[in-house]
Amino acid sequence: MRKRRQSTTTRSASIDLGGRIGNLSDLFSNERAVLIVFVVFVLLTAFTGGGSRSDIDGLLILRPAAVLVCGYALVVHGRSCVQKVKLPLAVVLALMALCLLHLIPLPPAIWTSLPGREAIVELSGALGMSDVWRPLSLDTNRTWNSFFALFVPLAAILIIAGVSEKQRHLVFSLLFCVALISLALGVMQLIGSRQLYLYEITNIGRPVGLFSNRNHQAVLLAWMIPASVWLAAQWLGRNQVSTSTYLGLAFLYLLIIFLIFLNGSRAGFLLVLPATAMAVWLAGVLFKRDISDKGKAHERRLRVLKYAGIGVGALLLVFAVALLTADRQTALSRIFEGNIDADQRAELLPLFWQMLGDFFPWGSGMGSFESVYRTYESVEMLSTRYLNQAHNDLAQILIEGGAPALLLIFTVAVWFVRRAWAVLREPSNRIKADGVFFGGSILLWLLASLADYPLRAPLSAVFVAILSVEFARLAGHAKSEGLAARSTR
Repeated sequence: MRKRRQSTTTRSASIDLGGRIGNLSDLFSNERAVLIVFVVFVLLTAFTGGGSRSDIDGLLILRPAAVLVCGYALVVHGRSCVQKVKLPLAVVLALMALCLLHLIPLPPAIWTSLPGREAIVELSGALGMSDVWRPLSLDTNRTWNSFFALFVPLAAILIIAGVSEKQRHLVFSLLFCVALISLALGVMQLIGSRQLYLYEITNIGRPVGLFSNRNHQAVLLAWMIPASVWLAAQWLGRNQVSTSTYLGLAFLYLLIIFLIFLNGSRAGFLLVLPATAMAVWLAGVLFKRDISDKGKAHERRLRVLKYAGIGVGALLLVFAVALLTADRQTALSRIFEGNIDADQRAELLPLFWQMLGDFFPWGSGMGSFESVYRTYESVEMLSTRYLNQAHNDLAQILIEGGAPALLLIFTVAVWFVRRAWAVLREPSNRIKADGVFFGGSILLWLLASLADYPLRAPLSAVFVAILSVEFARLAGHAKSEGLAARSTR
């Protein structure tokens, strides 16, 4: 009898323990827990991931946290969630795989035959080191840095994959709040002291917000223009949009323009043009009502908003052209001079093209640009300024990654165009508006990457990763709807 009672007690204790473990597992895997982890990760990225340099102290916290978030997401989410974000996930994993491939030691016979290594081969022969195995990357430390940096957008993709559709508004509300914090911090930096800047190497005297680079802050501010309209429609709905809503959006718009102007980023100022066009189009689609007695006043306000947006956009275009063509000694043009001005960037393009040709098709190694550029820098280019990035991410990734990077870019471009076309053909205005917002927001960062390197800052990378996930989900939905429609014919 005692043995039976003991076995019964043991069995009940194990059942109780198993139930507690199950409840604990459910606690950490439910939607609220996933959302909390996502919020904490985004806020951590906001205050530690605003710079692109590898020696920022905050990365010692951010990158290990990103690895933990990746592990948590893989444990919590099912395979079905990951299936929805296949392409953004595949892009990040492909870049990480390319980094690891560039770190594999190669036999001397293969390494010496790689293009762009002739000077090193000659020097190694003179030193008697011709038989040394070397990796493809010409700067392995920076390649490792590029590999670990990719864990931040990877974590964002994996954790957002499990966020439900009904929580999407909360996700982008959080991102917009981060942008508002950066905006407010930028205002305080204009009137405050050096202690309000988060990074040692930064643009002192400019409203950089949560970033270390003023250009990166300008891209985020430009994104806020269409994001404010899209979020207003999500939270208020078109039936509750009033004159006060329009006034609030107009005030925020003018504040953003003013801060970008004081920021001094030419690229950011030019991005205001497509951002404004997106916002006006979104307002026309998302705030549109049926013509009725109650809707006529709303239609009149919407018509005024459209004409005002077109007028402001035209004025911005004229103003931007005037600034860019003005004499550099004028006060207005001086605020648009960067660390590497437009003339120097134009002069560097032929050099980048030469570097690309020298290292094609295998590249110089992911993250190795700065070290490689020093071997090409002429005496005339030497100054107190330094080039830590190419200020043209398309050129830099092709120099570092070679033909594999070119193939990856081409694949993503084809996918993006096809999915965008599928979304724009949708009969639903809501899906079209979401597609324009997600896809257009991604294009804003990509356009900025042609003259700078915003995606190398972890905070910007997280924004684009989340936007890419939502665009992939929307594009997948549009594709499945289109296939279903064809099957019923």
